[in-house]
Amino acid sequence: MNCRAAFLVVVLALGSSTGAWAADAFASLPSYRATFKMSLVGESSDPTVSSADGQMFFEWKRVCGGYSYLQQSYTDYVSPHGRTQRQELSSQSFESTDGTHYRFHFIDRMDGMTSEEYQGRGRLSLNGKGGVIDYTKPTPGTVDIPAGSVFPTIYTMDILDAAKAGKRVVSRNIFDGMGSESRYDAIAFISDEKKAETQHGFDAMVDPKGILAGHRYWNISIAFYTKTTPGGMPDYQMSARFYDNGVTTHLVFNYGDIIMKGDLERIEPVVDESCTPPPKP
Repeated sequence: MNCRAAFLVVVLALGSSTGAWAADAFASLPSYRATFKMSLVGESSDPTVSSADGQMFFEWKRVCGGYSYLQQSYTDYVSPHGRTQRQELSSQSFESTDGTHYRFHFIDRMDGMTSEEYQGRGRLSLNGKGGVIDYTKPTPGTVDIPAGSVFPTIYTMDILDAAKAGKRVVSRNIFDGMGSESRYDAIAFISDEKKAETQHGFDAMVDPKGILAGHRYWNISIAFYTKTTPGGMPDYQMSARFYDNGVTTHLVFNYGDIIMKGDLERIEPVVDESCTPPPKP
């Protein structure tokens, strides 16, 4: 069972999205934090898991020179014999405004013990000819990134652009730094556009500032493949409701032997980080 929940690694592409276009497009996305209640969908086909639940938190924020992303989650897996194991995931990253520089730090813990940790920096060329990843953990080393690859925030903007243009299927290679298999070929399937809700999609306790109110959305399903994927089957799949302002809700992660869903508990704006230093006292 591989349950590295790669959220906001959601989506795909229409050619290179670097440079001034990306800077203008990112300016329209809100900085926000959200919390989701995670729970098992149906019955697990993994004989070691009879139930599972947990929580996911993430924060996406405009910062000086780019965009930061923080994701933290825990999931409690209960065996048929009543034994509980807790998996904790933590991912922090920074992506430059033009999508060419990326920093990441990913940790996977099981019952408090670190099972995976990856940290490093990535660089992509502006002309879409690929780039490199310099790892500092688990061991120092350099890995090439193929031409046409993107980092996660550019990936998110690409899916929005595709959806708004009426595209139904888009694919791209993405690098996110979340584990040993950090490079994916992804195929996204986009539904018809859904009209904006005139009222809050959620009550005031969940969305007190109305971040989701009045925004149209699409239901997106994405399949993720790696070089080790057997028999043409995806490593995992996810689906979500994807709003035109970049916010995602109604999460479902399908890992084959287990399916988890994320129900939004709260979403609220956060303040952008300014490049201007505070005035001297």
